[in-house]
Amino acid sequence: MRFWFSIISCLFLTSYAFGAESESLSELKARADNGEAEAQFMLGIKYEKGEGVRQDYAEAVKWYQKAAEQDFAGAQNNLGWMYAKGLGVEQDSDETLKWYRKAADQGDVRAQTNLGWMYVKGIGVGEDYNEAYKWYRKAALTGFQDAQTTLGMMYAKGLGGERDYEKSRMWYRKAAEQGSAQAQTNLGVIYNLGKGVPQDYAQAVKWYQKAADQGFAQAQFNLGLMYIDGDGVELNYFEAIKWIRKATEQGDVEAVFLMGWMHEMGHGVPQDYAQAVKWYHKAAEEEHVPARNHLDRVINFFRDSANEKDKFGQYNLGLVYQNGIGVDQSDTEAFQWYQKAADQGYTPAQYRLGTMYAKGLGTRQNNKKAAKWFRNAADKGFTEAQYDLGLMYEKGQGVAQDSIWAYTWLSLAAAELVSSQNDLDRLKLSMNEKQISEAETRITDWRLTNSHKMHKK
Repeated sequence: MRFWFSIISCLFLTSYAFGAESESLSELKARADNGEAEAQFMLGIKYEKGEGVRQDYAEAVKWYQKAAEQDFAGAQNNLGWMYAKGLGVEQDSDETLKWYRKAADQGDVRAQTNLGWMYVKGIGVGEDYNEAYKWYRKAALTGFQDAQTTLGMMYAKGLGGERDYEKSRMWYRKAAEQGSAQAQTNLGVIYNLGKGVPQDYAQAVKWYQKAADQGFAQAQFNLGLMYIDGDGVELNYFEAIKWIRKATEQGDVEAVFLMGWMHEMGHGVPQDYAQAVKWYHKAAEEEHVPARNHLDRVINFFRDSANEKDKFGQYNLGLVYQNGIGVDQSDTEAFQWYQKAADQGYTPAQYRLGTMYAKGLGTRQNNKKAAKWFRNAADKGFTEAQYDLGLMYEKGQGVAQDSIWAYTWLSLAAAELVSSQNDLDRLKLSMNEKQISEAETRITDWRLTNSHKMHKK
């Protein structure tokens, strides 16, 4: 499956954030009160970050202002940052620009990078890529990796001049060798697509791996794709899904979509249309158009197969309606489809039908019928059904109260569910040795008869 790899835009707003650890707060305040610009700057950082003091943006601005008015470049940059973000002051692009420019004119690389960002975005000034390039280049020449990464992006996209992949690669490499995950990822893209260099999948994998190991989501996604296609590495769906999953944990929508596809195709995971629908739906909620298309297609597949009396389609369509995935949520529709699948003996549907009766979802609440369907699923080894049935026996809901059966079913479920073990321990306290012995006998008999029946939700 081929996705388009894109050069990541890396436009930075940065502030200084370090502290004077060897100096006590009282000593730092004394120096700041005495008018020392560096101490005022450091004190501002402490208030901005809440380091050793209660976080107070207004107090941070006060101290940054004092140091900035003494031409302390770091304070000028951070004061510009506070105005840019509206922290402790009203957001003000003119003030942001003023303070960034003062610091940048003194050679402050963060301020130069931030000023470049202002020109790229046209904030407080007219959009001007040439001016942005000038400031990014100043900072990049000092070795500042954020500026080097962004300068590489500008060359790759032809912002402020002709597109030049050779120079783009040069700046990305400078930043990548300093450990910039964004630069490493973008350098990987250049090798992956052969932009200005011979296409080299092995080099692409090398740089993606470096960035992915730092937890950079786009690199994790791209590395996963390389394993899916076997480019630069041996095709390995299990390794692919490991990296794709890491990217989903950071909210990468392309990775979320790809997880849906992996589950639909059964690559690296057991084929599971219900899981595919869940992932497609999650991506579709972020307005991911391909995910929406895939979601509609799979739901239509469920509907067609359900209408053909396929129990898997009926069950999955029930899940879709119960969770409102791609359709209007409807417990009534869900109940009807679970009923059809349960009547055909599909264990997960029997359990779901039991929960619908127990909670009164899509039908009238009926503990007796809930217990009946839980028992059907529990007899087939469905862990969650065993647990819920055990609780019903303990409480006498839908069945006669029976501690021995409660113990039996909770114990069988405890092999998979921690919560069942907790309830089992609690139940033991109210039982005598004879009751427990009888329950243990039933458990042994059940396992001997049903050892092949191991279903999970």
